[in-house]
Amino acid sequence: MTFKNLIDDTLDLCQELQGKPDFTVVRVKRMINRAYYDFARQTRCLRTELNIATVANQESYAINDEVYDFHHLRYVTDSTAEYGKILYPYPGGYSKLPRNKGFGEPVYYYIVGIVTRTKSEIGFYPIPDAVEAVKGWCTIFPGGTSAPELTLDAHVPLFKDAWHDALVHYAVWKLFASYSHLNPAINRKSLEFKTFYNSDVQDFQMNNIFGGELNQVYDSYAEY
Repeated sequence: MTFKNLIDDTLDLCQELQGKPDFTVVRVKRMINRAYYDFARQTRCLRTELNIATVANQESYAINDEVYDFHHLRYVTDSTAEYGKILYPYPGGYSKLPRNKGFGEPVYYYIVGIVTRTKSEIGFYPIPDAVEAVKGWCTIFPGGTSAPELTLDAHVPLFKDAWHDALVHYAVWKLFASYSHLNPAINRKSLEFKTFYNSDVQDFQMNNIFGGELNQVYDSYAEY
């Protein structure tokens, strides 16, 4: 669905509100974009590639403010022959790093300030001592270069069409909620669309439980 489709569907479902002087298309557009943020936050449906060229003996690197989590990272020393070594979250994060710095081929990564708009960083331990590459996938919010906000009529949310109605349901829920003090019917419709939206989120989560990667059981005794 295009942004225009989402706007039209929201307006169709908000006919009771369209006589209100402060009910505008600008508010509808803003609420659809807030829905885009919320759905991405709850479902982690937006992901993009991460590529970092390591610098010898540099411990951390700035993160774009659209990033809010990491899905899978690998340290690649030879991109022509390998996918790279998996990097794991450092147990306990930055606060649990050892007192003394270590250098070499990294095993772990850690993140700091991930929920802020600036000063977000990703670091590696041991600190890379060579110019190599870190590649993988990160989870993002809309609003950055990888997933811009919806502004033009032709813009389309960057997740599967099957769940685009969720943005309409969220927008209708929030718009009706802002007038719910006026009468019980408006409040009931707000709660009805809140239920629809929560169902959309749960449906996405249930249908994308593996995120493309199946969990496997590793037999720790197999090597002995």
